[in-house]
Amino acid sequence: MIIHAKNVRGLGALLLTQKLVKLLELDITLLLSSTELSQLIEVEKTSLNIKSFQFLYLSRLWELLFKKYDYGQAATLVMGDVPLQMASPQILYFHNQNIIDDIRVRDFGTLKQKLNQLLFCRNLQYVDKFIVQTEHQRKSLNSYLDRLGLFDVQEKVFCVPFSPKKTKLRDTTRTEAINLFYPARYYPHKNHSFLFSVFSDVKHHFPKTKLILTIKPDQSPWPEIETIGEISSDLVKSIMDDDNTVLIFPSLKESLGLPLIEALELDIPIIVANLEYAREICGQKAIYFDPHCKNSFLEALSKLKNDINIHRNKEDLNLYVTHSNFIKKIVKSVS
Repeated sequence: MIIHAKNVRGLGALLLTQKLVKLLELDITLLLSSTELSQLIEVEKTSLNIKSFQFLYLSRLWELLFKKYDYGQAATLVMGDVPLQMASPQILYFHNQNIIDDIRVRDFGTLKQKLNQLLFCRNLQYVDKFIVQTEHQRKSLNSYLDRLGLFDVQEKVFCVPFSPKKTKLRDTTRTEAINLFYPARYYPHKNHSFLFSVFSDVKHHFPKTKLILTIKPDQSPWPEIETIGEISSDLVKSIMDDDNTVLIFPSLKESLGLPLIEALELDIPIIVANLEYAREICGQKAIYFDPHCKNSFLEALSKLKNDINIHRNKEDLNLYVTHSNFIKKIVKSVS
């Protein structure tokens, strides 16, 4: 099996690729950009063949427009959101909601998004099956295909969810000092601006609360906010493993939200935006707030402080649906 991850750039997509490589019990050739190689090399798998390439936007554009791949009957799982021109079976792992949004070109960033959207539409004909991670995402993609008049493509879209495996059950004793942790890159839809706007109120009402963000120091207007920059997945889990950590997730748009999965596995409290993607992943195992309302966020913090069992769920700790089993079935169906 080929996994084409040469265009994997975001941290969430990178970690997802790493998880898939670990989970899939198949002989895999992994194609990725050399800048991301060091973060994936930790995967110990004798049946894994890694080929790295220098990532350049112009070469990526040429690849999408002119290069035609043919791996015979070997299925290719494409992680880069935009389909390739391919004679062999292609499975597109779709996880970038921005591609199917209504994009208005305002700057270079939105120009690239619009170009990706046009290339996505152009190369749809080469896709045998799509994989999405949530029902919310499946509905969004089908709605977009509907608007394009591609009704026959909709039946190719499969929802393959990650179901978290809870690895521990924590003591729910809550201290006054809590660490609000948000592991996310600094993009507009991640909604860091909301956290900046509510920070003074948080410190006023909850003075022993610390806010930890994985952004650069110069991206925060508050020197009191702990900005630690982009960190490894192991360090993310280490911070989450602290008994004082609470995951906050104000993101306005997500295909999945990998930190939510990890928080559920580690059984830490979650305060998350009251949006469909979060409801589908977290269910009753989180505290929800309006990601545009300061008072709603402060009420969520109060709820966490006052009810030590708010994030509890008495489900079987071993409930786990293996993501790789679904993907292997889809791979076999097109190989």
